[in-house]
Amino acid sequence: FRPETGQEAQFLASLIEYSIAQGASDLHLLPRHDGSHVKIRVNGELLSRSEPIGSLELHKYLVNRIKVLCSMDITARCKPQEGSFSVPAQEFCCSVRVSLMPTVQGEKAVLRFMGNSKLLSLEQLGFDTETLARLRETADSGEGAIVFVGATGSGKSTSMYALLKKLASSNLSLVSVEDPVELYLPEISQTSVDERAGLDYPTCLRSVLRQDPDVIMLGEIRDEVSAKMAFQAALTGHLLMTTVHARDVREAFLRVFGLGVDAVSLSQSLKMVIAQRLVPKLCERCKVVDLQESNILDFECYKPVGCVICDYTGFSGQALVCESLVLTPDLRESLAISKGEMPSAERLEDSSAYIPYSRGIQSLLRQGVIEKAACL
Repeated sequence: FRPETGQEAQFLASLIEYSIAQGASDLHLLPRHDGSHVKIRVNGELLSRSEPIGSLELHKYLVNRIKVLCSMDITARCKPQEGSFSVPAQEFCCSVRVSLMPTVQGEKAVLRFMGNSKLLSLEQLGFDTETLARLRETADSGEGAIVFVGATGSGKSTSMYALLKKLASSNLSLVSVEDPVELYLPEISQTSVDERAGLDYPTCLRSVLRQDPDVIMLGEIRDEVSAKMAFQAALTGHLLMTTVHARDVREAFLRVFGLGVDAVSLSQSLKMVIAQRLVPKLCERCKVVDLQESNILDFECYKPVGCVICDYTGFSGQALVCESLVLTPDLRESLAISKGEMPSAERLEDSSAYIPYSRGIQSLLRQGVIEKAACL
């Protein structure tokens, strides 16, 4: 990863190591007319500098070095390419997923850092007490599907890994199918999807079901075949955890129905849906009381300022806010006869099994963890 010679290669290694040290989830290398520009995404915010880090010639070298690390075709500059490599660190090995896209100025490279932190437990993730208790109870049942939803980078995979870590001590057969494997766990049989080699989600899932699994983690449901097979597995005595891209619990039903899963199968297999968001946490060192908002809300809340500890952003880290729904017998019955329609907002709000986003946001606001603007 870091060669002994070659200033450009060493510069790329330093840039990647700096991004990891800052807790960045993504590193962007963008070619522009005035040179190569860099952006990093920290705490969900894309940070950039106005000055280029070097010339377009340097940018070409950096991209070629990335291609070498990923074993990509160096000569292919006019087509998208994807790959991955690993960065060794003191306490962990960070996996880097790379996407290259040709632009009019050259190839843009986006590096996503995965597994660049220690594996957290369920208790450390920040779930509210009630959601955490329901998640444990659902997982301990040993069958059915738990679906995590949210935008890219909302912590869905982190939550599933934490749940796998909890189940790993229960003498169970745990397997995962991911694209790619983001964090390596010694207690779990992990398979990384490789569509170029014919190892896609449906193929992996068919084989996994013959491996005597108790718990199946499916990185993402993307197609109709995988969706039907996954929820069928949840009906036959397996615990399934997976993700879909949706903004909230209601939209998750619409997404699964759109993948071809019928209402009856879903009502019988689905146990719990958790929608996640990550919001910036106020820096404990420099946050101050927001007098205007405190007077309006009638309780003490805070706003960001900025200091050397938080790099003058006013924020340090991210807090988890979630919405959750446990499928009760009444909800299962109404879902089975819904003909593929998502539950109404009124029906969810009337259910004691539903916890809205607003409850968690209000709790974090009262604790002084987030600012009022994060509630919008």
